[in-house]
Formats: sequence, structure tokens, C-alpha cells
Amino acid sequence: MNPREFQQLASKLANGNSPAEFRTAISRAYYAAYNVGVEVLEQMGFRISEGPAGHGEVRHHLNNSGDIEMMRVALSAW
Repeated sequence: MNPREFQQLASKLANGNSPAEFRTAISRAYYAAYNVGVEVLEQMGFRISEGPAGHGEVRHHLNNSGDIEMMRVALSAW
């Protein structure tokens, strides 16, 4: 699955009017960011663990990248 589809769904749900839609929008947006992060890092040669540990690894690698935008993503997404 293309993780960017999560972001498209999140955008649609964010226009809803129920707490369930808003909570689901936040969840889908998070997973879009996480999965794109995994994709980018793996293309750079990093191996990201499956399961809960992978979330911390993505944040760690982005936060320690030395790239201001990547560091900003790491701090705002998690």
C-alpha cells in the first residue's frame, strides 16, 4: 500500500464533524508520516524494525539526521 493514501484519507476525515472522524484522521496522518519515514530511511540504507520499536527508530534517525526539516518532522510527528 502507498502510505500517502493514509494522508489522503486523513484529509477527507478531517473535514468530518464527529470525534471519531477527527481521531481517525489523526491516526491516519500519523501512519502516513511514519510509513513515509520508513520508506525514506530504508532507501538510505537504514533497516527499520517491524513492530513498536520501529516507531522510535524512525524518530531517532530523523531527529539525528542533521537536516533541519527532517528534525522538525521528527519532533512534530511524535
